[in-house]
Amino acid sequence: MRPEHTLYFMPDTAQNEAPKGFVDYNKAAAKSPVYNPATTAAVKPADTIAYVFTSGTTGGMPKAAVITHGRLVASKYYNGQAVLNMQPTDTMYIPLPFFHTNALALSWPPVFANGSAVAIRRKFSVSNFWSDVRKFNATAWCYIGELCRYLMNQPPQPNDRDNPLAKIIGNGLRPDIWLEFKQRFGIAKVYEIYGAAESNLYFVNILNLNRTVGRCRLPYAIVKYDVDEDTPMRDKDGFMQRVAVGQTGLLLGEISETNPFVGYTNKKATESKIIHNVFTKGDSWFNTGDLMRDIGYGHVHFIDRTGDTFRWKSENVSTTEVEAVANTLDQVSQSTAYGVTMPGGDGRVGMIAIIPEQSADALELKSLAGHFQGALPSYAVPRFVRVKTAFDYTPTHKIKKVELKKEGFDRNRIDDELYVLLPGDATYRPLNREIYQSILEGKYRF
Repeated sequence: MRPEHTLYFMPDTAQNEAPKGFVDYNKAAAKSPVYNPATTAAVKPADTIAYVFTSGTTGGMPKAAVITHGRLVASKYYNGQAVLNMQPTDTMYIPLPFFHTNALALSWPPVFANGSAVAIRRKFSVSNFWSDVRKFNATAWCYIGELCRYLMNQPPQPNDRDNPLAKIIGNGLRPDIWLEFKQRFGIAKVYEIYGAAESNLYFVNILNLNRTVGRCRLPYAIVKYDVDEDTPMRDKDGFMQRVAVGQTGLLLGEISETNPFVGYTNKKATESKIIHNVFTKGDSWFNTGDLMRDIGYGHVHFIDRTGDTFRWKSENVSTTEVEAVANTLDQVSQSTAYGVTMPGGDGRVGMIAIIPEQSADALELKSLAGHFQGALPSYAVPRFVRVKTAFDYTPTHKIKKVELKKEGFDRNRIDDELYVLLPGDATYRPLNREIYQSILEGKYRF
């Protein structure tokens, strides 16, 4: 922001006076002409229309990503026409805040493609979602995965399929509920996407296949990645190597004049996301920080954030895959998996925090352990379970894991119920102080 910029304030609940240095937007709008200002003709595609702050889920401070006019116009045509085929009879339902990229760049622009309507709710409400959809005759919805799970966690109703919602677009719909979600609510088309506020890549499941983020028209590469060192691998000549079909690696987006990386308002933060000399000397690529699996035919499958994948027993463990297994259990409402340090451990041992459907006392610990042991390789089975009543979220509905990782299974810092799956056991048992001390002293060989 520059000193000459005017800052506007939109009056909100219980706050009617504009803060010092801000202009009341409603009052200013009432005095403005209804026609476009002369400056409209001077707006260029590369000009900034908004700043969207990243979630800051990894512990760093959120960064202001630059959103351009060109990006929103491109979304209007590509998402609005080619993907969603929005018509004048369509209504897009938006219960997300407009500081979320999905609302700003994925929900709003497509309605301009062919004169569709928008229905806005101040805040997402799981209890009012379907009544809103029916009330506004919403045929389209832009989702994030957590909201889909909230809806799935509600008791089934006889009229679940009695709704006008025909097509949805968004990101984060977990593979473990994908088909059930479509079937339960009668949704024919799921356009899962992959992107980020600052990204120069955009994948979309334009063919409406199941459990994929689809294809990308922009140049990208999935390269071999060393999870132990948390860095891309380079060969003897200092260059990176693409993974083969079926393999997992780090997703990069090529930076060029036709596919720039706008990045953040902070130049240093922008430079930190660029990798040079990837395949040839002098080339530049955007580091997404995400691990993807090349599933062939130009399609990819999201695996995990690089910081969320951890190493245990010389094997890579994907927290996303562990969570997907946990969330198929009826006794688990929500979960989040992560790796924690253990004295004498080989890497980070698996731990999972869960919100049970009922209470901690009602958890079937043997069933829980058996489910993990039957569905996951031994190195990926969570050795510790923490029972929560609620998770802390970022404003963009992402679970905050930083504190969970720091607290680990520390009996002195945690008041929640903790359970451990000791070597050779077939069930989780309470992590009392005696067992906790024995683990610290290395008496168990995990």
